[in-house]
Amino acid sequence: MEKTSIILYCDNELSYTIECIDSIRLYSEKGTYEIIAVVNSSSTDETINWFIDQTDIIISSCDDDANLQKIWNSAIQISKGNNILFMHSNTVVTENWLTNLLQGLYVSENIAAVGPLSNYHTNDRQMLGADYSSMDELLVFAKQQFLVGVMEGVIEKCLTISDFCFAVKKSALLENGLFDDALESNSFMADFCLRLLNTGYQIALCRNVYIHHYGRLETNEKEAPLFYEKWSFGLQTMKLQEDLINKIENPADHMHVLVLGCGCGTSLRSLLNLYPEAVISGIELDPVQAELASVIGDVTVGPFLEQLNRFEKNSFDHILVTNHFFESANPLKALSMVLNYLRGDGELILELDNPRSYEGFRAFFSDQLMIKYHGSVPTLTELAVFFEKNSLFQSNIVPYEEILNDEARYLFNHTKSLMSPLVQQQFNISKFIIVAKKVPETSSLQAVFNDLFIEYTDEKLERILRYNSSFILNAAETYEGPTVPLLNLLAIESVEQKKYENALLYLNKAYELDPIDSSTLFNLGTVTYVLGDTAKSLEWLIQIPNKNETINQWISKMQMEITLKSEDLRKQKLLLLRVEYNVSQKDALSSLAELIQKQIVRVEDILTIVQEDIVDKRKVLNVFSVYLYKKGIFEPAVALLEKSLEYDPEYEPTVLHLAFSHIQNGDQKEAYRVLEASQMKTPTINEWLHKVKDGLNTI
Repeated sequence: MEKTSIILYCDNELSYTIECIDSIRLYSEKGTYEIIAVVNSSSTDETINWFIDQTDIIISSCDDDANLQKIWNSAIQISKGNNILFMHSNTVVTENWLTNLLQGLYVSENIAAVGPLSNYHTNDRQMLGADYSSMDELLVFAKQQFLVGVMEGVIEKCLTISDFCFAVKKSALLENGLFDDALESNSFMADFCLRLLNTGYQIALCRNVYIHHYGRLETNEKEAPLFYEKWSFGLQTMKLQEDLINKIENPADHMHVLVLGCGCGTSLRSLLNLYPEAVISGIELDPVQAELASVIGDVTVGPFLEQLNRFEKNSFDHILVTNHFFESANPLKALSMVLNYLRGDGELILELDNPRSYEGFRAFFSDQLMIKYHGSVPTLTELAVFFEKNSLFQSNIVPYEEILNDEARYLFNHTKSLMSPLVQQQFNISKFIIVAKKVPETSSLQAVFNDLFIEYTDEKLERILRYNSSFILNAAETYEGPTVPLLNLLAIESVEQKKYENALLYLNKAYELDPIDSSTLFNLGTVTYVLGDTAKSLEWLIQIPNKNETINQWISKMQMEITLKSEDLRKQKLLLLRVEYNVSQKDALSSLAELIQKQIVRVEDILTIVQEDIVDKRKVLNVFSVYLYKKGIFEPAVALLEKSLEYDPEYEPTVLHLAFSHIQNGDQKEAYRVLEASQMKTPTINEWLHKVKDGLNTI
C-alpha cells in the first residue's frame, strides 16, 4: 500500500499541534500515512514531553534559526512515503481530506502538487469565506464544500499554492529539487511551484477539500529581493488580476481574450478555469515570465505592438490591459493600435495605476518625481479624451481603495496641506479598473430608447448614459420616437449625477427641436440657476408659455437676486482694487477668499472684473491665487494663474506658481509643459525645469 509522509512543523503552540494531530488521526485512514513532527530545539519541556509520549509519531528536531524550507528539506530525507504532505501545525483537517487530496494529485500524471481550500493563507484562489464557530459546524461546512467541488469541478489548475498544507508526489519533488533554503520565507513556495512548471508538471487546487487554518490573513506584499534576483521578476507579478477578469461583461463560452502584460500566466490560467472553451492569448515583455505563461496558453514575448501583428485584426471579444502596458513610451498611441484588434462589439478593460496614491506621493518625497515612479500613466481625463477621439464609450470605472498603514497615515497627515482636494481624495486609491467599448451603430442605441419608453427602469436609463454625450445626441438626431421628452429625461439624470455640462447639451438640443416646450425651458432655467447664472436662468423661465403662479414667483425672486448681485459685484470690484493698490490688502484678500470658498462669488466673476477694471492684472491674479493656495482653495487658484499666464506668458511669478501647483497636484508632465513653454528662462525657471526634466528622463 502506498503511504503518505505527513511532515508537520511544530512550534510552541502545543494546543494547536495537539488539535491538528488529533484531527489527522481521526479523519485519515489508518496505515496510509506516517507523521513526521519537526520540533524546534528550543521547545518547552511540556511540548517535548508530549511528543515523547506519542508512539505513532516520528520526531525530528531543528535549530532555532532554521527557516521553514530547510526544516522541510531535512525531514524529506527520513520520509518513507510515495507522497509527501507538508503542513503547518495550526491547521485542522476534515473528513476524507487525505483521500480526496491524493485523488486530485493522481487525476493526471502531469500533476505534481495539490492544495486544499481554507480560510486563511496567501493564495487568493485558495481562500474561501466561511462562517462556522465549532468543530461540528466546520465538518458540516467541509461536507458542503465537497459537494460543491464535485458538482463544479474537483480540480482547478493554478500556478502556485500556499505552503500551509500541500501534497506532492515524491518522485516529482526529487526530480524538481528540494526547497531553496536561500530564499525568503515568503517566496520559496513560489519558487518551488515555478520550478515544477518549468519541469513540465502542473499544480492544482482540490476544490472538494476544505481545511481550517488558525492564524491571520497574510499576503506576500513584502519585497523578496532574493527571489527577484533568481527569477528577474517580483512576487507581485504573479498575483491573480481578478479585478480585470471580473469586469468581463457578457462572457461567452468560445470568446477570444487577449491579455497584454500577462506575466507568468496566473490570469490566463484563471480565465481557462472559468471559460475552458475560450481562446486565451497573451503578450508579455519579460522572456522568463512569457516562457512560464506559454505552458498555459498561447503567449508570445516581445514589444506589444510588434507581437500584435501575428493576430488578425478585429479578432478579440475582450482585451485586458494590465498596468505593465503603461510602462511603454506613449501608451495612448500604442493603445490606439490595440483597438484595431478589438471586434466591433468588443470591450477594452484597463488596469490603471493611480499616480496620486500613497505610493506615488511617497516616491515624490523620497527624491523621486512621481512621473519616474509611475512612468507614462495617463490621467483619467486623458483617457476620457482618448476614448471619445477613438469612438469608444467608457461603460464602467471602479476605484480600488487600500487600507493605509501607519507610515501612509503619517505621511498624509503631515503633507495634506500641500495636496489639492483631488490628491487628498485619491490618496488611498491604488488603481482604477476602466471598461470601454466600441461605440455601436446608432440603431442599437435607438432600440434602447424605445425600450426605455415601453417600460422605464433606472437600469435602462443608466445604460444609455454610459455612452458619451456626442454619440447619444447623434442617435437622438435620427430617432423617430419622443426625442424631446427623452432628452429632458437624460438631462435630469445627468443633473442628479452632477454632470451639468452633459445636461445642458441634451437640453439645448431639445430646445433646438422644440423652442416652446415648457419642460425644456423649465429644466434649462433650473440647470443654469444651479450653475449660478441667474440672468440666463431668468431668460429661459420668461420664455415659458402659460406660466403658473410658482414660476412667476421664481421670476420675481430672480429679478431681485440680479439687482442684489450687481451690488455684490461693485463690492468685489472694490476689494480687487484694494489688492491692486495695497490698500488694506490682507483684509481684502481674506474677504474675497471667503466669498470664493462659500461659493458666493465665482472665479468667472473675478476674472470679469479683472478684465474690465484692473490695470495690473498679472499682479492681482498672482497675489490672490497664492493667498487662495495657502488657504487650501486649490482649483480657483489654478484657474486664476492660468488666466494670468494668458495676459503675460513671460511673467516669472506666474510661471513658477502655476508649475508648483501642478507639482503639488501630482501632475509633473503639466508642470514641465508650463516651464518649457516660457520663452524667458530665468535662473529659477531653468533650475526647476531641469529638476522636472531629470525626472522625465528616468522613465
